[in-house]
Amino acid sequence: MLRIRAAAAAGDSDGVLRLFDRVHGLTPDHGPDRGWTDIAEGRTLIQAGQPDIGVPILRLALRQAVALGDARMAVSATGTLAENVLGTGRGREAIDLWQAVLPMVPPDSPADRLTVLEGLGKAADGLAEYADAARFFQQAAELCGTAVGRGAPMYRRMVAALAEALTESGEPARTEDALRLLNADPTPAALRQQTIGLIHLAQASQDPFAAKMLGWQLAADASGAFGPGSVGAAFAALDGIEIEAGGGKHVDTAVLEAALRTILAQDTSWHVALRVARLEGLMATQSGRFDEAEAAFKRAGTIATDNEGPQSLDVANELANRAGVELKAGDVNRANALFQKALTMAAPDGAWHNPVWARIADDAAVAADRSGDTEGASKLRERAGQLVPSLPARDTVRWP
Repeated sequence: MLRIRAAAAAGDSDGVLRLFDRVHGLTPDHGPDRGWTDIAEGRTLIQAGQPDIGVPILRLALRQAVALGDARMAVSATGTLAENVLGTGRGREAIDLWQAVLPMVPPDSPADRLTVLEGLGKAADGLAEYADAARFFQQAAELCGTAVGRGAPMYRRMVAALAEALTESGEPARTEDALRLLNADPTPAALRQQTIGLIHLAQASQDPFAAKMLGWQLAADASGAFGPGSVGAAFAALDGIEIEAGGGKHVDTAVLEAALRTILAQDTSWHVALRVARLEGLMATQSGRFDEAEAAFKRAGTIATDNEGPQSLDVANELANRAGVELKAGDVNRANALFQKALTMAAPDGAWHNPVWARIADDAAVAADRSGDTEGASKLRERAGQLVPSLPARDTVRWP
């Protein structure tokens, strides 16, 4: 399996197929062993950039699981299929996949039910159906608290997702109630989840000062818990820097460089590389270094393409970032072209219902205005506005 994973990481889909041919020679043509092998092969081929081959194999595994009545296998195959369609903006299809498998899950299998509820929540969130997402995440958090325990990482993840969905659905008081559920867990990880949830709430509540203060608190808490030179503190600093940069604020490059030195010495994953490239692009854009910004966002797009596929929302996001650079540089036509490509990718089925699309559409409206298309700009803003969380302005985040 190590050789298979290495081939997938290198994008060698032919190598993946050859190696799985050997595995298939050791497993029967039917039954649970073959089904699990097909799931592994389909997942690995998607990772290798071949969803056209991997997805049919996963659908075959799902049919086998249904025929065998194997709920765990069905949930596993569904998870990979749903992640693939959700990553390409097809949230409705992901919901249909999860709802189809839910009746197969027996009452005495809380782990599988948790997986399904989390998947439904993510898919609903991806469609900007935030109230539904909150309902699914609340069910998942309640089940997880009972079956796994309130100190488990999975419980923290469910509560954080619930709080985010409540913020997005415009229910700040319920967001705070959800985050208080983490009070029972004294670990630094729980405190970090609470603080990040409050930062997002402050941003949605139009309270940038509270968001900034909470960002400093996030860094200070991590330094106290893990040590000032730790990876945990560096990631907290990176979170705060992203908040600043995303809000168009000046970023202390010395703090960023120190955080990245610590992180990259121990974590060279593509997730980190994507965050770094995006941050470099944002900072270069702010300082007017447009060629550097374009190169950084292109690099981020390549990383997303290689690891999530060419139609992922992250790829669309980086296209929109490049469009923003072109707009600042004065090339409105180029900006419009990139925005339109990003919008199409963020909604391949024409169902423009996800928060990524809303952000891109809002930026694209500026380009449309500058090119003289006031009617198009108005339509884009109207559609985007329907997906933006609507919270009353609040002076502070009330806590505890």
